[in-house]
Amino acid sequence: MNIVRAKSGDYREISLLRHLAIQGVSSSEYSSVLLASNSPEGVLEELEEETVFALIDGDKFVATVSLDGNQISGLYVHRDYSGKGIGKKLLNYIEGYCKKEGVGEVYLYSTKDSFPFYYKNGYQPVELAYSFNTKKPLVFIRMKKTL
Repeated sequence: MNIVRAKSGDYREISLLRHLAIQGVSSSEYSSVLLASNSPEGVLEELEEETVFALIDGDKFVATVSLDGNQISGLYVHRDYSGKGIGKKLLNYIEGYCKKEGVGEVYLYSTKDSFPFYYKNGYQPVELAYSFNTKKPLVFIRMKKTL
């Protein structure tokens, strides 16, 4: 498996990967919001504006993570690879990339489903954030880690 910097031409594969990951682990209250933001068009826009890395197994995209300044987002692992240390590997990679770029602290927004993973990997909760774009407000946890 290799970690590569994703290119704009990868947007369809990344969108599909993220949809499979979301359906595999996110609770239904988050699914519709996360699926919408990871449409092919949304992923293409992200690839043009942010630094996106992908972990590839052969020719299959199995995980992604994005970085915008010191904000990490888009850490998704294909459901068939979940629980095998792939997310931790990619998180460590993006943190190492940040260190090389001189970034001392990183932030991310976690769903309640992902909170234990990030907490176990050294992220501390900073504040709660809310999204009111759905019938029921969604809660996200803003977390940070000093590198």
